[in-house]
Amino acid sequence: MHMIAPTDDMANLIAVHSSDIYEYHFSTPGNSFHSVELNYVFGAPFSGQFADEMTVNGSVEQFNEDQRQLCKDVIKLWTNFARNGQVRIVKIQLCSAKLTA
Repeated sequence: MHMIAPTDDMANLIAVHSSDIYEYHFSTPGNSFHSVELNYVFGAPFSGQFADEMTVNGSVEQFNEDQRQLCKDVIKLWTNFARNGQVRIVKIQLCSAKLTA
């Protein structure tokens, strides 16, 4: 929570001078920390190559099918935004999104 309020404050300050401000909130049950979404942006559930500083020596077997689908959705959202600036407001709810040891 302590990271969200300053981010919202900064976005509000920037919005005074610009009309295009985007932010997002990403979390998965039991496994939310700063940068965890990078694993999904860069395809860790398929490659086993982790993008964040918290996950070491992972494997694709750590991810379940819900997490693989989440990865596909996140890649599509980020790719569409990078390609054409298209922003889609979505809430993806996963029941079993957890990394297993």
